[in-house]
Amino acid sequence: MAVLARPFALAIAFAVGVFVLVAVLLWARADFATPPYKFMLGPAGMLAFVLAVTTQLVSGFVLAVRRPDLPIGRLSLIFAFVIGEAMVANAYLALAEQGVVGPWQPTWVAWFTSWFAFSGGALTALVLGLVFPDGRLPGRRWGVALGLALAGAVITAAAIALLPGRLILYPAYRNPAALDASLTGWLTAATVVGIGLLAFGGVAVSIALLLRYRRADELLQVQLRLYIASAIGLTVGFLAFLAALGSLPDDSPVGELIMVAFVASGGLPPIALLLAISRYRLYDIDAILSRAFVFGTLTAILAGVYTASIRLFNSLFTALTGENSDAALVITTLVIAATFTPIKRRLETLVERRFRAPEAAVPGIDPEASVGDAAVDVAVDLDDAAVGRIAAAVLADPGFAALLDTHLRALEPTAAVAQEPGIPPTEDRHRHHA
Repeated sequence: MAVLARPFALAIAFAVGVFVLVAVLLWARADFATPPYKFMLGPAGMLAFVLAVTTQLVSGFVLAVRRPDLPIGRLSLIFAFVIGEAMVANAYLALAEQGVVGPWQPTWVAWFTSWFAFSGGALTALVLGLVFPDGRLPGRRWGVALGLALAGAVITAAAIALLPGRLILYPAYRNPAALDASLTGWLTAATVVGIGLLAFGGVAVSIALLLRYRRADELLQVQLRLYIASAIGLTVGFLAFLAALGSLPDDSPVGELIMVAFVASGGLPPIALLLAISRYRLYDIDAILSRAFVFGTLTAILAGVYTASIRLFNSLFTALTGENSDAALVITTLVIAATFTPIKRRLETLVERRFRAPEAAVPGIDPEASVGDAAVDVAVDLDDAAVGRIAAAVLADPGFAALLDTHLRALEPTAAVAQEPGIPPTEDRHRHHA
């Protein structure tokens, strides 16, 4: 399994990276129009998707590559893949709303995403929460909770895929694969049962994480604290979103707030995981994940700069000339090139100052033990000229010269023994001193 973990991680990470790129390009081509997603009234929902996908991608990839023995990284990548597909679908449907239809019919794209992203994302998040952080369930009895979550995901996916009427995540489209209207009651009941089982799974995840926290030692509690809080926040957001689906109208501002908070909360566990790794050495890959955080956040920021810049310059050229210009893309590229290095340096500074806790903050680590490491770091920073001046000063010291002469004379008896093997070492020493 460990042999296949890295290729699998590379394949999924590449696919998710393509999802992010395609979604940004499609959404930009749609002039950043609002997708017909449930409760989505502005760009905040899509930005929340970008945040969740990017953070899950970075943390999942690093964990899958550095700790292939654990399924945590692979599950994070699968979760990123599922919500990344929904992000691409949103951008595709936003473009379709502008009259540009691609190779797939918008109705079928909305249908597939409704059951795949809703059920698949919920199931993956539940499994990830149940097996965190060691890749195993808290106990055998928790297999029942996992089985109920799996059953809920399957039932919900089947019911959403076949339920007549409007799609659950894209109410602007009607179900193209709906069964006969006479089965609406049964399918509605199945949807309620499936969603109920998923909600039960969310509560079970929160309980399992709290139990792990209570049973953990002091160091593990510190490592898990932020992740557990973020996972519980994601569970609360999921339950609130489920309640909003059945009680609020599609254009409700409260519904949009709940939806944005729920989607954005999908990016909180990876951020909490980063803090646990960088500050408290969870999984012992703190330096690698800190570097991954820098480049992952840099990618997300540059994507935002790109979308904002190209929209701004296109608007300016449209206002001035009445049509779009390729110069907008050129200027945007220059802006990205100019901001890359400063943003990268600021992020590295942020990681160094904020995410690296002092050794005393980690239970079981003696802060005095780092004194030797600090001396080594200072020595490494010395340049060749400084080392040369120090060496010259030491060699010019008369005391050092006398000490060196004493040590060299102490080596002479050994040479005498080598030349006169018949003389015992003790006699040779007396003769030498005499």
